[in-house]
Amino acid sequence: FVYLYVCQVALDVFNCGRIISEEGVSDSKQYMLSEPTYECYTKGSIQMKLMPIAAIAFMVYGIGYPLLLASILLPPGNKQLCAHDQLLRADQRGDSRETSIPHLWEWHKRYSRLYYLFKPDKTHWVLLILMRKLLLAVCELMFRTNVTFQLATVLLDFFWAYVIQTTNNPYMSTYEYGSVVKSNKDALAALYDANGVDLSTDNRTQKTVRGS
Repeated sequence: FVYLYVCQVALDVFNCGRIISEEGVSDSKQYMLSEPTYECYTKGSIQMKLMPIAAIAFMVYGIGYPLLLASILLPPGNKQLCAHDQLLRADQRGDSRETSIPHLWEWHKRYSRLYYLFKPDKTHWVLLILMRKLLLAVCELMFRTNVTFQLATVLLDFFWAYVIQTTNNPYMSTYEYGSVVKSNKDALAALYDANGVDLSTDNRTQKTVRGS
């Protein structure tokens, strides 16, 4: 939830411009627009001292964090683990060691917070959310001298995010659990069979998976 804020704060250090009075007078120096008392690109200034820290923070958190999540969520084997874990969630299983499958339980404990809101085939969606936020922060900095174009790029960022979300409908609410299980009943049944889960002891799961 703090990703966008941290990116904006880090990039604010590089967001410099001239301060022009109401009379149109300027001293031709550049100042941090978020903190106009700090002069930019002057040896020994606060802004110059903050630049390396801000650059490291943006590279580590703004760029490195999405790359870390991508390395976790995108490999085919990990995507399958995420999908299976979400199938168990839709079938109201997997939130405890007793109701989970052994090889999924450790994965669930470590990474389920990254994808628990999404459908089994959309567990990577958090990466698109981070991309939207990163583009918003970058557009705010890069096009600061042209407010009209800046607004246009921000609207474009929101528009593509809206289109792909409404097209893919990635979120899995509790209301949709039944439909997700029904549409994936063969995959869920195969998962249970491969791991020796006895459905005969669970009438709810047996009925749901078999569609009876």
